[in-house]
Amino acid sequence: MGTVKKSEETLMQSHSVSEYLRYSKELSCIIITTDTEGNIISVNENFCKISKFTEQELLGKNMRIVNSRFHALIFFEELWNTISSGNVWKGEIKNKSKDGSFYWVETTIIPIKNEAGKCYQYTALQFDITARKIKEEKLILRIKNKQNVLNEISDNIFLLDNEWRYTYLNDAAKEDQSIGFDELIGKIIWEVHPELLGTKFESNYRIAMRNKVTIEFKEYSETQGNWYEVKVSPLADGLAVFLRNINSKKTIENNLFISEQRLSKAVKIGKIGYWQQDLNTGKVWATKETKKIYGFPEVDGELVYEIVEACIIDKEIIHQAIKDIIEKNLKYNIVYRIQPHNGESIKYIESAAELELDKNGNPWLLVGVLRDITESKLIENELINSEEKYRYLFHNNPATVIIWDLENLKILEVNQQSIELYGYTRDEFLELRVLDIRPAADRNKIKKFSQEILNNNISKAKRTWRHLKKNGELMYMDITSHKIEFNNRKAILSLAVDITEQVKAENQLKDSYDDIRRLNAHLLTIREDERTSIAREIHDELGQQLTGLKMDASWLLKKATGIENDQKEKLSQMISLIDETVKTVRRISRDLRPGILDDLGLVAALEWQSCEFENRTGVKCDFKAFVSELMLNKNATIGIFRIYQESLTNIMRHANATLVNAYIKSHNNIIELSIQDNGVGFDKNLIKAKRTLGLTGLSERAIMLGGNLNIESEKGKGTRIVFEMPID
Repeated sequence: MGTVKKSEETLMQSHSVSEYLRYSKELSCIIITTDTEGNIISVNENFCKISKFTEQELLGKNMRIVNSRFHALIFFEELWNTISSGNVWKGEIKNKSKDGSFYWVETTIIPIKNEAGKCYQYTALQFDITARKIKEEKLILRIKNKQNVLNEISDNIFLLDNEWRYTYLNDAAKEDQSIGFDELIGKIIWEVHPELLGTKFESNYRIAMRNKVTIEFKEYSETQGNWYEVKVSPLADGLAVFLRNINSKKTIENNLFISEQRLSKAVKIGKIGYWQQDLNTGKVWATKETKKIYGFPEVDGELVYEIVEACIIDKEIIHQAIKDIIEKNLKYNIVYRIQPHNGESIKYIESAAELELDKNGNPWLLVGVLRDITESKLIENELINSEEKYRYLFHNNPATVIIWDLENLKILEVNQQSIELYGYTRDEFLELRVLDIRPAADRNKIKKFSQEILNNNISKAKRTWRHLKKNGELMYMDITSHKIEFNNRKAILSLAVDITEQVKAENQLKDSYDDIRRLNAHLLTIREDERTSIAREIHDELGQQLTGLKMDASWLLKKATGIENDQKEKLSQMISLIDETVKTVRRISRDLRPGILDDLGLVAALEWQSCEFENRTGVKCDFKAFVSELMLNKNATIGIFRIYQESLTNIMRHANATLVNAYIKSHNNIIELSIQDNGVGFDKNLIKAKRTLGLTGLSERAIMLGGNLNIESEKGKGTRIVFEMPID
């Protein structure tokens, strides 16, 4: 395609510019004429409508009157450099209307030259694309928030922040990376892919980031060995990049390019196509843009109507529109689909037309304009499909799903599973707050929870909550809460699983364990009482009897005369045996219930037990008491002593230790007893799997005392047992 002036002259071979612009208005075209300084010379009604300024308020003013300050200075510098050089500029601009609202326009600025070839005016043709931009922004936001949908898309999608760091990749993008996902997040793209520096990828990424504009391009990646169709869209906090592998499409394009003798790419100066049809002859005349949209060679000229009609998919829409325009002289503005003649993908076309009458008042010419709106239509359809998909997944989710407002706690939406579980209808649910489905005792907790989520940077939380059915039945719900935006509200999406039966079973099991522990504690108390009783009987009764027996044997030895020496020796041995038996009785009595525990208290008993252990085993036992005495009840005193006694017994049997370090102390109303050896140690997991009774007994005794027992051990590095118990 040649220069703008030549293109315009060709377009207007049989029609004036004013006539062309008049038909452009049917697509809500905004027309502005300025001098070379950007001062407004003329505007059409559509510009007044969208800017909300009157024509009188605009004339003579500079175009800065609608500057939104959204674009960087370099954006307008490049624009003015282009048009002041006599070239056409095309792009998307965000403007600000009189009432402060913003709008987007797709703009083509054409320099108007005098006979000497000097620019003396600029004419801007604009189309309102605000709705499309809003849809694009919503789609990008939805894509960012709905990562599970993105992961189903085969295109590579990744997000970058304003510092060029990766913040998100979908599954397709992850597969194309040479390093892992966790290593990639937070990395700068130019450090990960230095091969992109100096390429079209880098330059377009930087333009999109700097100028806050969406850029689409196709480029070959030498590293990947693929052709990509790339769309770079600016976000509030960075960029969203969409890459589609188009190797097969590129092959087709290259073959077409070769078969058509490498036709030069047409320079885009606008998306408006003009056409006319002679109703008497049926001949159609169209501009190159119209032909381009329909997939014909891009030259101005005639087309065969039958061939054009063959491209139209929604023929009934066209036929009805033509019938109405001829019979009722109505202008039309319709949207229909075409299958381009050259085999390109189906397109959506927006077209407007009106009827011209001959001098006798008879219809003779149908004239109109059209443009390709496929991109915005696909975005709209994708958004609709996305909404339908989420709606289906939401209502058919096997988990109960409730969405509620974080600020007023009002329920905003529920799925079918929630309705069936709770017993409310959907309308009843939407009249409730989340407090209404919670027990009264839990309502302050949910208020506090909502404030934590609202005020802190928390996006996900998992807890177990108590809920109420409509009939008042109590349920336990395992809930994962996600912070989302729902209909422009800060909300929580709760995915809940009913674990009521599981909680009941756990409570029953806990009650059963508690009963067993109480029984075990009772049995231990009985056993300690029996030990005390047996120890006392052995010490008192058997000790007295042995003492009497020794006295009798000693008397016999003294009184015996005239007996043989071997008989005297036998009596002496019997007295020695009685002495050893007395010692054994005393030891058994002490082991059953050390009297020192009752007489001198816990600390003294622990010190005595340490000495006994060292004397009996030869293993050095260094015990330190950092408290003088502890005021404990009888059960706690004997319980702590037994834990110490049983720990030393385990060391003696299994540790092969040469040193034991132990201490008892009190801090912050906590009693701490520590026993550490330098023995062989053991694998805790293996011991736990064997469920050995020794360690299990220690743990159970600790629990019955209301304390906690921690065992640390490693093969070859000894074992440490720490018991902690709060002091009442």
